[in-house]
Amino acid sequence: GTPADLYKALATVHEEKLQNVTKARSVYERICSPTPEYHFRDPDDLAQCYAEWVEMELRVENWDQALSVARRSVARAPAGSGKAVRGLVRSMRLWNLLLDLEESLGTVQTTKDAYNRLLELKVATPTQ
Repeated sequence: GTPADLYKALATVHEEKLQNVTKARSVYERICSPTPEYHFRDPDDLAQCYAEWVEMELRVENWDQALSVARRSVARAPAGSGKAVRGLVRSMRLWNLLLDLEESLGTVQTTKDAYNRLLELKVATPTQ
């Protein structure tokens, strides 16, 4: 498997087997941080980790944290970030997740802002 699979499996063990969501969240925070402990080569691997983190927060009904993580996942990468972090902003997986959450949990304005940013960055076009 990929390094993403390893991190997701570790977080799953903490969440499901050990019933410790805090430790599972810690695994995701370590890998999805501005200075991660492992630097992914492929942005999709890091996107998988972010998506799993959001889904975990939804499973434990932590709606605000799920929305916050989704927003953070497609935020502008800090200067000096690795290729995978810079590539997240183009991940349709993360954008679809964010837009779904904005529509259900966000406000009309935050939903509009997310769609506008998606179009502004040319991740999607109005014909898609």
